[in-house]
Amino acid sequence: MNKCLTVVGLIISILAVSANISMGSEASGSSVFPRMREIGTFTASLQMDQNLISGLKYLEGEGVPQDFSKALPIIKKLAEQCNVEAQFYLAYIYLHGQGSTKLPIQRDLGFSWLQEAAYNGHVKAQYYMGRLLSDGLIALNGQVTVAQNLETAKKWFSEAASRGDSEAKQVLELINSTGMGVEETFKKGKAAFTSQNYSEALKLLTSVALIDHSEAQFMLGVMNSSGYGVPKNALEAKKWYLKAIESGEEIFAQMNLGNLYLDGEELPKDLTEAYYWFGRAGANGLKGGEMMCQEMTSGWKAVLFYRMTAEQIAEAEKRLTEWKNGKKKLVF
Repeated sequence: MNKCLTVVGLIISILAVSANISMGSEASGSSVFPRMREIGTFTASLQMDQNLISGLKYLEGEGVPQDFSKALPIIKKLAEQCNVEAQFYLAYIYLHGQGSTKLPIQRDLGFSWLQEAAYNGHVKAQYYMGRLLSDGLIALNGQVTVAQNLETAKKWFSEAASRGDSEAKQVLELINSTGMGVEETFKKGKAAFTSQNYSEALKLLTSVALIDHSEAQFMLGVMNSSGYGVPKNALEAKKWYLKAIESGEEIFAQMNLGNLYLDGEELPKDLTEAYYWFGRAGANGLKGGEMMCQEMTSGWKAVLFYRMTAEQIAEAEKRLTEWKNGKKKLVF
């Protein structure tokens, strides 16, 4: 057994008590759970060696088809050799998975590797430890739960903030002012929106949207494009839709952005832009319940096709091809 796992693999039960984790079958046989210890700091620059770069190419789909299952053995080997950056990305792989046939989500392993990277001084891992503990985490099979623990979350946020992470500072201020985590604040803001208490919704949703919460950003786009609680403002709506897309809330934000360019009420009417954003929305992998969205965007593309010049269509398709071939962004 390598030195890294020898240090961290012997006291699973202590971690389970300290982090309020109930471990399911996914954790059986694993020895990656770290002991409770002092938070570390980096003594050297992050270890981005050639093997890790090779693994990240599969993880991000850079120059090769994106394939987490091919990235996994490369990154896992480095993580077990105490490469802190590899530990962070291994946590990403386990927490996100890539479809049931390629690589299932294993949130217990993801949490444990994230915690290992955080204890070893990875600032973003410390930030995301705070996020998981401030919101809680339930595995897909319902057998593994990280209970909400705001006090422990605040310690992780404080550590990350003290080392320059601006998002950690923002979340820490949010918890101190509201007594709630990010997801709790979002849910309260969403409930206020549903009950048409738009002033409260605007305040709460903005507070989490500034922390790159994609759903909150999307809802602010809706509020501004439709005039819910604020004057209609297509430019402000566009800003929030673009932020939501960057943060991972792609399909509906892209469709609504296409509609803004198609309507041309406040934004200049631009059929090329509308075609491009409808094309992106329809090309994204869809989850359950979003098939109607795909059908709508495909329908709009067909309508626009007969209203656009050949040059406009060629420009939009060129941009779509560039987007499809572009580097994939990992959203934690």
